[in-house]
Amino acid sequence: MTLTWSFSWKPAAAILGAMILAGCENPAQPLKSGPEASAAQLVVDTSLFKNDVRVKDVNLGKCGTRTPDRLPRGEVISPGQSRSFAVDAGCYNILLVGREVGSLNPLDVWLYSKEIQIAPGEVLRVPM
Repeated sequence: MTLTWSFSWKPAAAILGAMILAGCENPAQPLKSGPEASAAQLVVDTSLFKNDVRVKDVNLGKCGTRTPDRLPRGEVISPGQSRSFAVDAGCYNILLVGREVGSLNPLDVWLYSKEIQIAPGEVLRVPM
């Protein structure tokens, strides 16, 4: 028994064309990229946490990707402080790592993890 497989580009092209004409965007991708991207700002604000925390790592990457820590080595965001990061508008995964002040746990833990959308020109404060 021989199986044959065929594919026609016409239906796929028609669907893609309809999506483009309808203005559909994939929410898992940034809205724009490159020099024409709209600037936005992400603010990590430790005063928004319920308890006093010290943030050691700010992992911020476009949705579907992983990126290294955005804070310089040895830098932390102390309780009551905030730190701004310039980003392009779009979808991001954010992970904040650190520890609660006065905690007996010697290990850093995930303080906040979320997928977020940032609009052009928006200033987004996290945690939210």
